[in-house]
Amino acid sequence: MKGVVMKNVLAVIGLPLLVGFTLRAGILTHEFKVEEFGNINTTDKDIVVFIHGIYGKLDDLSYIKGKMEEKGYAGISIQYPTTKEDIQGMVEKYINPEIDKEVKKLEQVNERRLNEGKSKLKMNFVVHSLGSVVLRHKLKESKIDELGKVVFISPPSHGSSIADNVLSEALSPILGKAVRQIKVDKNSFVNQLGEPDYDCYVIIGNKTNNPLYSLMIKGKDDGMVPIETARLKNCRFKVIDGKTHTSILKSDEVVKEILEYFSDDRK
Repeated sequence: MKGVVMKNVLAVIGLPLLVGFTLRAGILTHEFKVEEFGNINTTDKDIVVFIHGIYGKLDDLSYIKGKMEEKGYAGISIQYPTTKEDIQGMVEKYINPEIDKEVKKLEQVNERRLNEGKSKLKMNFVVHSLGSVVLRHKLKESKIDELGKVVFISPPSHGSSIADNVLSEALSPILGKAVRQIKVDKNSFVNQLGEPDYDCYVIIGNKTNNPLYSLMIKGKDDGMVPIETARLKNCRFKVIDGKTHTSILKSDEVVKEILEYFSDDRK
């Protein structure tokens, strides 16, 4: 029934949406930049790297980042274009170079800490939506020796039906190549990444902020991705009640979960 309704809806609004997206194409693209927070040279906490989702920017994760900085965390937040490259290209061009720089900083900090009789710090990640696919690809292709814990917020871990609809296909030159890489098909890029072999935590909301998108998604969703298929076998999993794909990024409950997870020695 959901599929029939969706086809009728697309037939009515498809052309206006196509025109609207074309006119707004520039809004979807953000320049590349990196923002440092805290002080990696003085913190005693593991450093944190933030990576936003599709069409995102630094502000998306600023609430969580700010709360973590208040608790003494330091690191970087990466803003990268998500419409110009496929996921492999994003990682190679924007993500790897910045993580490599941060790894070198961490190595210097840890060398000093060892000389002072202190334990090594690790590198943690907090990533949202498409950022989870970007990071999973990066960690599959190249390991980080001092990798700590990874938080995947609202991840399309096994794809999203939104990527399979006819509008996404028609608008792919505008929406970017990455959209087609997160289809639910078992042979899609995201479904070839395998399960994480590192310490991770999946957090997702259960409220839609886009009923139209929800019509395209099988089962319960957060307005963008299915809740059940967000799970990853080796990750903790938690649903945040009443939060959508984006409002979850302003949730104090999420901040609490992340802080407790990062300070917990148990997996």
